[in-house]
Amino acid sequence: MREREVPSQVLGMMNKERDWTCSKLGGVDIEYLKNLPSELKLEFDGERIHAFHATPEMIPQSSSDEAINEKLMVKEADIYPHIK
Repeated sequence: MREREVPSQVLGMMNKERDWTCSKLGGVDIEYLKNLPSELKLEFDGERIHAFHATPEMIPQSSSDEAINEKLMVKEADIYPHIK
């Protein structure tokens, strides 16, 4: 994680959750997760879809619409779902 990417008041709990999750996963599970694509580009009923889990860079909640579009809307698509 990058500095200031996660608010300090939730970082401790997030680390505990990560540690618990890692304790439940085996090598095969971790390898599977490592090999998942970071994005999907699909077409469904003529609509182009660009789906992704996250962006490589942090986008603060206070970002302007223009800044968000610059970082997220980089692929030609009609729909941009984000899995949270």
